[in-house]
Parts: sequence; C-alpha cells; structure tokens
Amino acid sequence: MSEILPDDFQMTELGPLPKEWRVVKLGELIKRRLLLVRNGFSQGQHNEIGSGVPHLRPFNITNEGNLDLSQIKYIAPPPEDDPHWLHSGDVIFNNTNSEELVGKTAFFDLDGQFVLSNHMTLLRVIDPQVDAYWLSRQLHYFWYLGLYRSFCRRHVNQASISLERLKGIPIPLPPLDEQRAIAHVLRTV
Repeated sequence: MSEILPDDFQMTELGPLPKEWRVVKLGELIKRRLLLVRNGFSQGQHNEIGSGVPHLRPFNITNEGNLDLSQIKYIAPPPEDDPHWLHSGDVIFNNTNSEELVGKTAFFDLDGQFVLSNHMTLLRVIDPQVDAYWLSRQLHYFWYLGLYRSFCRRHVNQASISLERLKGIPIPLPPLDEQRAIAHVLRTV
C-alpha cells in the first residue's frame, strides 16, 4: 500500500520530503565543486601544555554536535600554505571512533589556528549553494539516528568511514533559503 502524501511532498529514498527538496550524495556536491572534502593528518608527537597549535580530535566533538576544547592536544604547526588548516565555517566530521561515535559532526566557528587529526574529515563549502551550518547539523543528525553504523567499516576496537563511503551518503538538499532558515532556527535553539 502506498503512503498518501500531501500535494507539496514527494517520496524519496530518504522518505517523504517537500517537492522542492532534492536528494543528493555528498560526492555530487564535491563533483560540482560546491564542497571540498579532505581528511586531517596524523601527528605522532603532541603535547598538552599549549606548545604549537591545537590538533582537534574525535573527543573534541560532543554528542550534541558542538566543539569541546576542554581537552586539547597541540602539535608543531604545519606550513602556512598547508591545506589542513581549519577555516571558520568548516564542517568537522569524525571519521574514526567507536562504532557508536563515528560520524559525530560539528560546525567550526572559532578564531585562531587549528588543524584536524587524521581521525577527522574537513568538509568546506566552497560555493554558497550549501549552508555549512545546516550541513553540519544534517550530518550530525544522521549520527544521532545511527545511520553511520551501516556505512562504517569495523576494525579492532574502532570503526571508520572512508572518504569514498562519505561521498556515497545521500542527504536531503532544500533550497538555500530554507537551509538558512533551518540553520537559523537550530542556532537559536
């Protein structure tokens, strides 16, 4: 039996969505040059005394999808032109963690110089057809729903989502004005 939807809704692979919304894979946004995606980098030598620059890690994203800087590891700064520097407005995705925690996502809006560990993936909006805050909340909502458990690879004591698997994740894509309205409400709440 088919589900009866209101006239302004459509059935999609993600369920009922408004007709003006599309479903796209993150890889399509990358291919269309709307989004840049890059993994962080490994750094074996770190300290907790503040020498160098903060190297954000999985424990720096809370279960609520916020940044937590109460525990920071520092590393020697990479060169100024290194592509791993975070910019305000970047989205941070936890690509390696326990199966329950992989996929936690946060919006980066801090001042200062920060880089990501290799257990994190940077998503940077490079064309304003996508609202970065909205994207961060959508990806974190998928974590909340447990979606990443079906996408992750299981390893001994941890799970991971590769860039290729991340590119295959379908997301709902409302028109930009709706993304911004949703983001505004979420920030207010």
